[in-house]
Amino acid sequence: MSGYARSLGLAGCAVVGLLGCARASSSEARDTREVPAASVAAVEQAPVVASVAAPASAAADAWLAPPVARPVAPRVAPRLTLRVPMEKASIFDWDVTAEGLPALAEGGRVVALLFAQDDGLRGLPNRSLVLVDVEHDRALRTMDLVVAQELSAPSEKPTPRAPLEKKYAALATQVTARVAEAQAFLDGKSWSALATAESADIGSDHPLTVDGVLVSIAASHLRVVVPPQPMPLFDRALPSAGELGLPCRYEPRLWKAAFDAKARVLAIVVVEVEVAGGDWCNAPSSFHAYRLP
Repeated sequence: MSGYARSLGLAGCAVVGLLGCARASSSEARDTREVPAASVAAVEQAPVVASVAAPASAAADAWLAPPVARPVAPRVAPRLTLRVPMEKASIFDWDVTAEGLPALAEGGRVVALLFAQDDGLRGLPNRSLVLVDVEHDRALRTMDLVVAQELSAPSEKPTPRAPLEKKYAALATQVTARVAEAQAFLDGKSWSALATAESADIGSDHPLTVDGVLVSIAASHLRVVVPPQPMPLFDRALPSAGELGLPCRYEPRLWKAAFDAKARVLAIVVVEVEVAGGDWCNAPSSFHAYRLP
């Protein structure tokens, strides 16, 4: 995270649900950890204690498929809301917000979250619905909703106002369809919301308390403590941007944490803070999900 962006209050980086901001171009904004959809099914079939996912089966493959009409148990119903201001429009104001996210899927092996990846100094919104494998801390599926590069492209060349408005109207139709598809996916599954906590100072090293556990990052390690016990219940080294070419250097900081005490599932958003190199340095944030002991 650049000092310049922090001085602007991260105006280009609205975050909803359990979301993170990054200093990356829009091409970097899309999570690269995505794996084939069939892996989601494998995760749902795997025993909780397994270290690897069980082989996919026909029944397992149905997890991401459209739902079959059947009675469902009472559940949290995550709701996505799209904001596309078309009159006196500013492309900086396009947004997707969410209620009921992050959420844990029935079975406790997949976390859904609405992720916001910052666009660096350009400051355009990136929003995506991400499904994270709890057992292996990886993105199973990413559904792009609002994409910064798509917002920027029509205005990169001088264009008369009328044709430009027509292009954005067409883009709004596409984005609306994406959000509807993501909402239909959420509606077809059973979810429970996670308790969440967010740092008041993005980039600080202060711990967060959520649903009875104390979550912190120190020396690039995620640590979870259950007070009053002093010893960590969970300690995991985090991947860090480190040095992405001198003189830029980064350190991970905890931004948001979400926890389900019954399922022992923790989800976090980590922001990379620029500690050397100047305002032009940017690094992407990341999300993680773990099952605690």
